[in-house]
Amino acid sequence: MNVYVLNGKMFSDKNASYSYLKKMLPLPVYFSKNLDSLYDCLVDYLQNTTIILINQQYLLESLGEYGQDFISVFDDAAKNIESFIFIKQ
Repeated sequence: MNVYVLNGKMFSDKNASYSYLKKMLPLPVYFSKNLDSLYDCLVDYLQNTTIILINQQYLLESLGEYGQDFISVFDDAAKNIESFIFIKQ
């Protein structure tokens, strides 16, 4: 099982958030900077994976409703993929 720790402090705006995800996770080259692409890549490429989000409050403060949408994408992936775990701290 692969484990990745994401820091909510790094999600300062949309562009920085997607750049950070691309740096931290093994996402494919065709990953686009949008939530649909993120979900598809999580489902297709990150099975047998645990993602731990630390400092969640900073992500929510910086991105507001869009930050909640980010978290929902990870939550949805965890609900739909048995071997994908998402932990918020």
